[in-house]
Amino acid sequence: MNMREAVPEDATLIRNIALATISQDDSNRTRAMERAYRQEEIVRAISSSEEAREQYFIVGEYEEDVIGFCHAIDRGDMWEMLRLYLHPDYHRNGYGAAFLAHLQ
Repeated sequence: MNMREAVPEDATLIRNIALATISQDDSNRTRAMERAYRQEEIVRAISSSEEAREQYFIVGEYEEDVIGFCHAIDRGDMWEMLRLYLHPDYHRNGYGAAFLAHLQ
């Protein structure tokens, strides 16, 4: 898996990955996630991490497809993970662990 910093053009893919993690029957969580992952909010988070080096917003690509993302903040002696999402089609293959290893 290739890791790279997220760019605003990734916002739609990031939103789709976050929403794909919700089960079909959880309408309350679906509504909450749709509000939390509005396009403009994702772009804002990516842009702020580009400007502030203590934030890190990365995407993971497999065969040129974005399959997951991670947003973390540098707290000096450790990273605080804000969010880590992996598309359900790629669960149980070590990609989540690869994100964590990349932060270390």
